[in-house]
Amino acid sequence: MNLRSPIFLALIGLGLVGCAVSEPRYAAMQTALEGSPKLKDELIRRCVKEYKTNPAERRKTDAELARISVKLGPETVCARVANGIADGRIGYADYVALTRDRLSPNVANILRRR
Repeated sequence: MNLRSPIFLALIGLGLVGCAVSEPRYAAMQTALEGSPKLKDELIRRCVKEYKTNPAERRKTDAELARISVKLGPETVCARVANGIADGRIGYADYVALTRDRLSPNVANILRRR
């Protein structure tokens, strides 16, 4: 099970996917999210919009991993990712893992609310 896509969508919303992003730039974006509820809400809104385009089977698998209903999937997953980035629980190493198409155990635990 892999929630890489919703997380990538969140990172795209932050401008953190594409070219390799340095650790200082990631930290700056993290700080911006932490200090701006409006920015975090916009990130969640964009993520939800994109997340809903995932195939039904993917959304079902994601919901199982996150231990939520499929109906709540988009908003819940995107909010958990945004909050994890904003409060520093999704750190630079997690971001690097995601850019390499890997879901770190830390991110998986955040999505499971552990």
